[in-house]
Amino acid sequence: DGCRRRAPGRHRAGRGEFWWPACVVALAVEAANALWLRGREPGVPEIAALSIPRRVKALGESARAGRWAEAVRFVTGLRSAWWVARAAVVGLAVGVLGGGAVWGVVAGVAALSGSLWLGPRSTGDRRLLWAAIPVNLLVVGLGIGVVWSGELSPDDHYVYRESGSSGPAYYPSGSGGYGDSDTGEVLMTTTSGRRVENIYPFDSQGRPLKDVLLFDQNGKQLGLAPGEYDAVCARINDGKSVPLVESRTRLPFPQPRVVRDPTTGQCRVETGVPFTIAIPVQSGQATSAPQTGQAPQSTQGPQSTQAPQSTAPPAASSAPQSGQPTSPTTAPVSPLGEAPPAATPGAPNGS
Repeated sequence: DGCRRRAPGRHRAGRGEFWWPACVVALAVEAANALWLRGREPGVPEIAALSIPRRVKALGESARAGRWAEAVRFVTGLRSAWWVARAAVVGLAVGVLGGGAVWGVVAGVAALSGSLWLGPRSTGDRRLLWAAIPVNLLVVGLGIGVVWSGELSPDDHYVYRESGSSGPAYYPSGSGGYGDSDTGEVLMTTTSGRRVENIYPFDSQGRPLKDVLLFDQNGKQLGLAPGEYDAVCARINDGKSVPLVESRTRLPFPQPRVVRDPTTGQCRVETGVPFTIAIPVQSGQATSAPQTGQAPQSTQGPQSTQAPQSTAPPAASSAPQSGQPTSPTTAPVSPLGEAPPAATPGAPNGS
């Protein structure tokens, strides 16, 4: 119902706690009022004998007969609109304060049925009239509480949602998150009851980053709600309870984390990254890496030194085939270093 407290991480810190006592008191008053009025006559002499109701009745009669008679008749004609409006407020409160859209619609339809039944009958039956007055006050209080809590401003912040197999996603806060309207920062939490207690940014090489500020598309700084042990692990300063890590809505990431020993109950503040990560390598990056590392293939010494094998010896052996005379110095040399006798044309035959 509308009095159900929202799960951790879905209510505004410091403001969602007032719903429990307000709802309990309102329901207790309604129950006592219904038991007291049950079985009594429509006149209810105990109520009619009170001085305050008599004064209110006299004031209403004078207003209807005086110069405000036209305004009073106009406002009285809007009763049916109020019957519908208070049912809409109940449905909106249930949907915004944790019930979701489905439960909000169900509560709105049920409240509309009860409101349309109670409205016409409360004008003639004083028992129902005195039951309808607390109901109206409760509905007005719920409407003021919803507006004051800032739940109707979905563009002020974004909430981190764990969406299972489809991966995490961000969605407007109207679906169940909260923001800090006093400071203007953007707070993040999850809808599954698990808080976003810290953010650890890394660069593309897997190195952790420090003092990182995050902003949304509207230029508002992203912050975090108080941690799990921030309220428990607090120190006393000038008679006030002060968290060990203050101003989480303004601190850069990663923020210091508060750790509590489950055996001793002692609290301490730790910094740094408590885990290691492995940067995933994309398929395109995996194929390009070997290409940059194959530098030795461009300096193929044996392939570049094979050029003299195809030029120098054939040039020396192809000169006699063209019929050109060769000098004695270009004649081939035998393995023993001696030139053959027939290789020197025009020389005397030794006689």
